[in-house]
Amino acid sequence: RMHATGGSGTVLGADVRKDQAHIRSDSSVAWVDGITDLDKDYTVEQHVAERLIGLQPWYRPFVRRADVHQALDLAGFSDELPLRAFASELTQLQKFEAELLLARLDGSAIIALDNIDFLREPEDRKHAWSLLGRVQESVAQARPDRPLSIIVTCENDAGFAVSQGREDTVRVHLDEVQRPDPAPAPESRGGRH
Repeated sequence: RMHATGGSGTVLGADVRKDQAHIRSDSSVAWVDGITDLDKDYTVEQHVAERLIGLQPWYRPFVRRADVHQALDLAGFSDELPLRAFASELTQLQKFEAELLLARLDGSAIIALDNIDFLREPEDRKHAWSLLGRVQESVAQARPDRPLSIIVTCENDAGFAVSQGREDTVRVHLDEVQRPDPAPAPESRGGRH
């Protein structure tokens, strides 16, 4: 966890220097290598069920299949993913969609995604950018009082033009800011490549 050493800012109405726990409690992550990886032996449906169980009180350790389908409909993913497919059978784009869905289920105000460039095909990245825009729009329509902020890191934002042009979009190019000296690269764990 990084801590602010200077400046000021607010996120979700909370001071970033003092209320980090509040910000973390209303944030989700997706597509972060080593953190949000799907279990290859679970189906998409099982991943959704497990996530829904984790969001319930401890004394209710189950969900009905209807609850899973309702969650998919509410999140806008009912037609996007093959529910009975195992994670090991999914394409990279489908894995991205599944991880975004899982992050979306708790209704967080912020979703952070790391390195959309892991989607190797330009068409997949274009689709992913479009999907992010659609998810953001569906949340804005359902809850205009609580918009969804999406933070995405990438090296190549060429597909971003699909959802670009919105007045609430902020792009930060690291080429435009002073970068610290790079730390030594950690040993590769295989990752998504």
